[in-house]
Amino acid sequence: MLTFCGKQYRVLDKIDRMIDEETGKMKELKNACLILESVTCRGNCTLCPRAKFHFWRNEWLKAKTSL
Repeated sequence: MLTFCGKQYRVLDKIDRMIDEETGKMKELKNACLILESVTCRGNCTLCPRAKFHFWRNEWLKAKTSL
């Protein structure tokens, strides 16, 4: 995720629930996460499938202010 830091991206969607792959049940997230447009895994890490979205917490992002 460090590769994407310091750059600007649009928020693609907000994730507040997801399916737990182990149980197959819907899981509510305590804190919603955001996915950013064009920010996906490149498969550089071990055991990481390609083109999966990273989940970002709102606190990690800095909003762009319009002039």
